[in-house]
This record gives sequence, C-alpha cells and structure tokens, in this order.
Amino acid sequence: MDLLKAMIQQSPDIEYNVILNNNITGLIEEIKSELLPHLPVDKIYQFGTFDNSSYNDNNHNRTVSAELLREKFICDLNPDVLHITSLIEGLSDNVVTSVGRLEAGYPTAVTLYDLIPAKFPQSYLQNNTARQHYIEKVNYLRKAELLLAISEYSKTEFYEFFPDYRGSIVNVRGGVDSKFRHIESETVEYRFFATKYGLHKFILYTASYDERKNQRKLIEAYSLLSSKIREEYKLVFIGNGWPEIYKNLRLYATELGLKSDQIVFTGHISEHLLIELYSRCSLFAFVSLAEGLGLPILEAMACHAPVIASNTTCLPEVVDNPNALFDPRCARDIADTITRVLGSELEAEKLIAHGSAQVAKFTWDQSASVALRAIHSIVNGSRPYQVRTLDARRSLFEKVPAKLSREEKGILSRIVTKNEIETDTNWATEADFKLGWVSTWNSKCGIATYSEHITTHCDRHVVPIAPFNQPRELSELTRTLNRGWNIDDNADLSGILRIIKQKKLDALMIQVNYGLFKFPSLASLIHALFAEQIPTFVTFHSTVDPKASGNTNRLGALSKALVLADKIFVHSKNDIDRLKRIGVSKNVSLLPHGMNSFELLDRLPPAHSRSVAAYGFFLPNKGFRELIEAAAIAEAANQPFNLILVCSNYGDDAGISTSEIQAARNLAKDLGISGKVDFVTEFLSDERSVELLSFANLIVYPYQQSGESASGAVRFGIAAGRPVAVTPLSIFDDVSSLTHTLPGTDPHSLQSGINDLLQQIETNAEPVRSTTRRAEQWRKNSDYRHISHYIMRQVRLSLARNWIEFAKPPIATLPTQAGTKLGDRIRSTGSEGVVVYGPYIEIPSGMYKLELYLEKLHLQDENCSIKITSDFGTNSILNFSITSETTPVVSEMFFTETPLSNVEVVVHCSDGSIIDVFGYCLYRRL
Repeated sequence: MDLLKAMIQQSPDIEYNVILNNNITGLIEEIKSELLPHLPVDKIYQFGTFDNSSYNDNNHNRTVSAELLREKFICDLNPDVLHITSLIEGLSDNVVTSVGRLEAGYPTAVTLYDLIPAKFPQSYLQNNTARQHYIEKVNYLRKAELLLAISEYSKTEFYEFFPDYRGSIVNVRGGVDSKFRHIESETVEYRFFATKYGLHKFILYTASYDERKNQRKLIEAYSLLSSKIREEYKLVFIGNGWPEIYKNLRLYATELGLKSDQIVFTGHISEHLLIELYSRCSLFAFVSLAEGLGLPILEAMACHAPVIASNTTCLPEVVDNPNALFDPRCARDIADTITRVLGSELEAEKLIAHGSAQVAKFTWDQSASVALRAIHSIVNGSRPYQVRTLDARRSLFEKVPAKLSREEKGILSRIVTKNEIETDTNWATEADFKLGWVSTWNSKCGIATYSEHITTHCDRHVVPIAPFNQPRELSELTRTLNRGWNIDDNADLSGILRIIKQKKLDALMIQVNYGLFKFPSLASLIHALFAEQIPTFVTFHSTVDPKASGNTNRLGALSKALVLADKIFVHSKNDIDRLKRIGVSKNVSLLPHGMNSFELLDRLPPAHSRSVAAYGFFLPNKGFRELIEAAAIAEAANQPFNLILVCSNYGDDAGISTSEIQAARNLAKDLGISGKVDFVTEFLSDERSVELLSFANLIVYPYQQSGESASGAVRFGIAAGRPVAVTPLSIFDDVSSLTHTLPGTDPHSLQSGINDLLQQIETNAEPVRSTTRRAEQWRKNSDYRHISHYIMRQVRLSLARNWIEFAKPPIATLPTQAGTKLGDRIRSTGSEGVVVYGPYIEIPSGMYKLELYLEKLHLQDENCSIKITSDFGTNSILNFSITSETTPVVSEMFFTETPLSNVEVVVHCSDGSIIDVFGYCLYRRL
C-alpha cells in the first residue's frame, strides 16, 4: 500500500481502482482506513468468489472458477492496466490470483518479490499440492507484460530461471515508512519490556521462523563470542514463533553451553516497540540465507542501528558495504564480524553513518516514480480492445470447469450478479428501488445537512422520513417529508414501519445520534425490519456513550439488533473498535464523512495579514471563548491576529447558543479586542460560509471536548482551501493528515500554536505545503458524489442478497411435449416442440429473477427459445433465444407491477436441435 499511496501522490490525475477479495473479511476495513485519505471510497471494490477455493481445499474446479470470477470482475471495471501486488497466494487461504484465465483487453504488471521456493525446492515444494500451486502461479508471472522487481537480484534471478521471458522487468526497489526513525527517549512500554527481559545491551534479529532465516546459525555464532561479550550483550530474536520452535532453539542454545537468560525470544511485538528496539540495539545482525529485498535491514538503518548482514542474494546491494557482510553459513565468520563491530565504537559509528546514507536511497517516492514510468510503457496510451460485460460473462461460463456441480454453477451465477452490481454494470445502475432515509431533515443540524448533501446525488431513490416535532426547522422546505416519530418521546417507532409499508420502500437508512432515538426503541425497530425482511442500513455519527449517569442510551442496548442490520456505517476506526467491543463487527464498514465541492477564490489572502477564522454552531465546548482569549494573549505578546467567527446561532429552545454568543461578545469587550473580532452568527448557505472562510490565512477549530466520531464542520474549513488547525481531540483523527494539530486546548496553547502556524504560512514552510497538497487530494476524494455512489452500491448489493427462492419445481414434475425424462434432466427429442412448460403459479407484484440450467448438445439453428408467460401463455413476460453464446446457467430478471396468474416457464426447441434442461428456479427480491 505504501507504493500505491506514493503513486497516487505523484500522479493524482490517474484513476486508481483498488480491488479486494471479499474473503479477506478481517482485513478489508483496515485496508480501507489506510487508503481512504488517498482514494474515494467508491474506488475501493470488493469482488465475490467461492469459499473454500484454496489449493489445499483440493477442489480444482472451484479454484479455477474463483479465478475466472475475479478476472471477469476486473474485465467489467475495464482498466487500462492491472497491477497485481502479490500473485503467489492462495495455497492455504482463499486469496485468488491469476493472469490470463480470460482474454483481457488490458496489460498486466505484477510485483516480483523472489523465487525462493524455486531456489530451495527441498524446503518449500516437497508437498505435491504446494508444488503444483507454485508452478501454476509462476506460470502466471510469466504471462505478465511487466514485472516490478523489488531488487536487482530478483530481476536477475527471474531471467536466470526463465531466459525466454518476453515481458519487461524493472527494479523498483522498495521504501521504508517514515515512522521508522531513531527514538531518543525511552517510552514506558520499552522500559517495561527491558525490565521483563533484563535488557541493557543486546544484539537484535527480527524475522519469521522459516528455516532460511537461519536463527540456529546466529545462536551458534553467539556461542563462539567471548564470554565477556556474551555477559555484556544478550541475543534478542523478534518474530511470531510457536512453542515448539522456541523449545528447539533453546535446547540447541543449551547444548552449545549458553545460559538460558542470554537468549531472548520476544514473540510478536508492537510496531512502536520494534522501532524502539531498533533504536536501542547495539547491533542488528541479519543472517538470512535468501531474501528478495531484506526490508528489516532498511528499517534498522533508518533507526540508526549499526547493521551487519549476509553476503547472499540481494543483501549485498541493499547493504552496499563489504565491511558489513559475512557468510551466513559460517558461524565463525558471523561471530568475527559481531566481535569487530562490538569491539570498536568507531566501527559502529561508521555503520550507522553509512546506514543513514544508504536508507535514503530507498524511498517509496523513488519506487513510485520508477513504477509509474514502467507501467506507462506497457499502456502506451492505447487499448488493444475493450472487453464488454456480456462478452466477459459469456467467456466465463464457457470456461467454467465441466465438472462443477449444478449447485456450484448456481452459486457462481449469483456471485456474477453481485459482482456486476459492485462494478456498476448498466443493468445494476438502471434498476430502480426506493430507500427510506430517516434523518432530521430540513433543520439546523449537522446530520440534516449531511443527509441533504449525500442524497442530492441519488434523489430518485430516496424517500425522506423526518420526526414530527423537529426543532430548529428551516423555513424553506426542499423535499416532501414523511413524518414518522417524535425526537423527545420515541418509545414507539412503529410510525416509521407504517411509512415503509405505505410507500412500499425496498430498504431503510437510519441516521443515528444519541439525542435522536431511545436506543431500546431503535433496537425494536431494527428487529421488526429484520422480521419483515427489509434491508436496513445504519449510519452512526457518534459511538461514545454519554457520561451522564441517568442516561439510558448506551451502545450496548443496540448490540443484538445491530448484528441484524445489512450494513453499519461509521466514520472512524475508533467507532469500529467500540462496536467490536459489544460484539458487532462483521457488518461494520468505514464511510468517510464527505464534503461538497466549492469554487474557491483564485487569489490567496496576503500571507502577512494574519487573519484567523473559526466555523461551526456557537455552542459550549466548541472553544470559541478560549479562542478569543488566545487572540487577547497574542495581542499582548505583540503577535496579533484578526479573528472572524463564522459561527451561527443554533437556535435551540433553551437559548444556550444565544447566551454563549453574548458571553463571547462580552469577553472580547472585557479583553479590549472587540475591534479584532468579527461575529457572523446568522445561519448562512454553505457557499457563503466557505467564501468567508477562504478569506482567512488559517481556519481554527478550538474544540474543548466532543463525543462525536467525526466533525462535519472541519470539512468546510478544508473545503475552503486554507490551512486548518485543530485541537488534539479524537473527533479530528480522521483528518489528522490534512490538518495541523495545536499543542492543547487552553488559550495559551491555542495562541502558541496559531502564532507558529501563521509564521509557517507566511514563509510557505514545507509542513504547510505538504499538508496543503494532501488536503487538495482529499477534497477530490471526499466529494459527496463518491459517498452517495458507494452507499447506493451497498443498497443494491443488499437487495441482490435478498433474493428468495420463490418457485423451484422438481424436474420430474414438469410436463413436456417434445422431451424425454432422463433422471435429472429432460432432453429434447430432436423434433420441434416444447421441451418444458408449467407449472402455472400465481406471483405477486415485484422483481423476479429466473435461473435456468441447461446444456446445448446440438443447435440446428437459433430458433430455440425460453419464455416466461402468464394467463396460460396469453401474455409474454420474457422471451429470448437459445444461441451458441447462451451460457449453461441462464439468468434473467423481470418486474411486474401487478400480480400475475398461471405463470409458466416454456423452453421451446427447434427441429434437429438437442438440449438438456436440468431445471430452473424463480427468485423474488424482497
């Protein structure tokens, strides 16, 4: 992902689509949280495939079908080029990768790590399944037009194994995350760790416990060190091992005469602790026998550890220092190198200095630059051809293994349907549905504004549901509202259910904050919706329980109901963690808060004007009074700034906002800075608010505390295209890379942070420039159009998941006129006539899907057909031909506004044609 993020940063005008496997459920939200600052949420796709499709599941038909499903999904996205970041996967898990199963209209680039299993087949490929898996994946590598090698060694090695490879191989190297840097002061976590293991001085090695990682040889080398060195330095192994491997290595150390406390096995540790161990170690010894890059070497160098390493494979080019290399198969050579470095402070300092210079050559920016040039070279601005969805679907069904069971073919057909919804194929986006949207519509409320902005882009689907007693309502109605509950007294939410039935809604979206519903009532509503089989979506705007002891609204009261929802949308990882603590995780999805696009001023305000703005409803805990005090402190320190508060009156019945505004005016007057503070307290349009904010040099959000998960207000500041400063609260975590964090919430901290930032803005310092660049990219990615598009896609997927089996007559019970019943099928006789008809059923209004299973033994012409009719054949509902391109699983949908009687499925065969019909199923969408 580091390479992808650097590529996006360098070439933001390219459209990047990330494709994830639905089977990696535990990682999807983690990956999304990493990518969402850099990509629009609707550009992160998830393809469906078979469960139990790994090579170890020993079902080759499923494995091939899974690969076909994935490639068909990619074809439907119609990319100019595909980059596969890790191809040799899927031996023991359901990770699906392939190249060239389907004819594709795009070139493929693959990251090339190493060929270690081919180099050590006796260690990795003795198992027949593992060998077949590896051979097949390497053959896929050979089909790629471009390989992005992570080292010059990997590139050379591939050519040695496959000298006939016709594609290009480019060394893109790799990079080190900026978080790997030297830490000076010890943390509490490190002190606890060091005390636990008795660490003072130590030699460090981090690696998995694979045989080639060579831990035994390092233990042997350690035993050859002088007793003085062993008493002074412990040997520390970091890596997620298992009891048996630790036991064997400890036994080996004992046999070599080492004391039990001289060798330390830490197991898995946090990344922060790893960085600190790199920073504190006396020596980092990397004794691996073979690597593709050897990233831990670079991480250790970045943390100013003296590094020595093996002289094998890629490691000499990574280390680039002959004096730091040893033979990893020779314990004496390793021991002598360790002794030389630990015995000379000058030698260690040379290694540290060289490492700092060397690691600077390995950056993700450099890797991205090389990768982008290489990828452009295989695209060349043109496409050989475009694969249409129908062509890809036909090709998939033609190549599905013949031995795949009919049940598996039915599963495959349904997966294709869902995948085509995910990729926005025409039939999916054109399908109509009605989504009820429960929110505080048409009011001075952030949730109302949020709902309005998102649904503007999907208006034809949305039916607004609002409360009866909505406070702070705007005078101008922009939508027809359906009122269904009371905010203050909502023990009964059945009014919402009544609206769903009256309006014949297909699904419901509920916007949730603690003040809008009594949670036990909300839980009952969700249970009722589940019982009625109505897809339900919930968006949480906060998951922090109120501190008031008398408040019964607790997240835990919703736990049993929330697991029934189709999808729960939240705005931060903290929300995901809180829901996980109450047992809700599988249906939780990150959703960016979103923002509108605005036309920004062409000219920036003068950098020396020192103008500061704030934005949001004028309420306690927003910190506006503290900001006024900060302005007074700045004035006294001869570091003045002008302050404009674009902070509207909330208009609450209790008059809290009005009182807060008056108190702030009085404070500015008492502090003698009334002339330096402008109050704009009327409720403005979004466009006017952003226009006023854009006149400032800096926009500040001085919040004192908040229970909300994310701030909608801060997005207006970012939308204004000016630097934004926030207080160090979790509500701003999701925009931390786009904003500047002030040192605290008190007036003095606000003043200090604001003054520093104004100085950086005036000099156009690098922190301001880099944050501004990230904010510009984020503005494009967070447009409400992307959020709306993503939500509608999730609704369509849920509606597709809610197909129920409506009619599936046994094949033996279906009548035939020109067919013969042969066990599990009816075969046409070769004479023209009806092979299958019936069963004359009644169907209510709604959306239906026919799945019919057939095999074409011989088609004389294209006059064979499948029909769905009603009233004993009087009315035709569907009529389509069976041709040479018809797939073994026919899947077609139809909609009827009125109930139909005597519905039948008719399969007609022409003279001379032979087809087998295995049966069909009629599904109805709930």
